[in-house]
Amino acid sequence: MVLPAFIYAVAWIVYPMVFLLRLSLSEGVGGAFVGFENYAKVLSSADFYDAVAATLAFAVPAVGVELVFGTVLAVAYNSVSRFERVTQTILLLPMVLSTFAVGLMFRWFFSSDLGVVNYLLGLVGISGPVWLSDPQFAMVTVVVADVWQWTPFVFVLVYAGLQTIPESLIEAATIDGASRIQRFRYIILPSCIRYWW
Repeated sequence: MVLPAFIYAVAWIVYPMVFLLRLSLSEGVGGAFVGFENYAKVLSSADFYDAVAATLAFAVPAVGVELVFGTVLAVAYNSVSRFERVTQTILLLPMVLSTFAVGLMFRWFFSSDLGVVNYLLGLVGISGPVWLSDPQFAMVTVVVADVWQWTPFVFVLVYAGLQTIPESLIEAATIDGASRIQRFRYIILPSCIRYWW
């Protein structure tokens, strides 16, 4: 029964990893073995550190905002008693869209000529920047698009964690005089953090 899954794992996970490791230690496909020479070249290249800095500039704010927004949405949704299915569909819709579709959508939003963002800024007398070409704003647009698409993923994880908290625990804390902030700080938040990782 496990054999098909094992074959799939070997074919699509293990073999590509081994192939890439072997490729990184040689001069291209079928090339001579060079050991860690390729790694030494990468680590001595200024382009590598620029790429690391750009990755951190994208990942840190994107993941941070997604964790905060996803947690807030999950806690708020956990107390919703009406229109649950509609609310859930709206919250999860960005995650089910393809990355290509999200990219096209945000490219249109932030277009300097016909974009919705610059149009709305123009209504209040602000001249919008060239979002997608200006290095100062290009990273912002990518972070915004990523946050919009992947906040629902954090929402799902945190909401699943909230469902594991016994209702009796919340009721006991309320009876003992714990405020809403204290219940969040000492009961809800630790459960959310456990499901972040």
